[in-house]
Amino acid sequence: MEEFKKFQITVGQLVDAGLIAIGLIILQDWISLGIPDLSSFVSLIAIAVAIPMLVFDLLIRQIPHRHAANKLHFFFIRMISILGAIGAGIGVTAAMWHASSIAGVIFWCISIFCFFVYVSSFTATETALKKEEQQKPH
Repeated sequence: MEEFKKFQITVGQLVDAGLIAIGLIILQDWISLGIPDLSSFVSLIAIAVAIPMLVFDLLIRQIPHRHAANKLHFFFIRMISILGAIGAGIGVTAAMWHASSIAGVIFWCISIFCFFVYVSSFTATETALKKEEQQKPH
């Protein structure tokens, strides 16, 4: 189970870093090209909101044995992580939509599908490991 927890942290760091990188690339385009339409404006705002949240989440994941001060603090940490990822997803999708509405819809649908496949695999693995750990003699 300890190995799985390390995996969780590593995956979170990779996701945050990847979303920050793609957000900065898209942001660079909007800064140099300007904001010609609504989809590019939505992309710009979503990425502008997401990047600081993702950076915070990446930094908070670096703290070894991190603990939230209370339940509200833990809630805010989780919400910042979730909203950062959602914001980046919206920003990237809107950028795709700017290029082609069909590409935007396809990208969004495939992203949602892959997310649910990953979450179900992750949850099944976590459940199996917890069950296995409970069955071990102490």
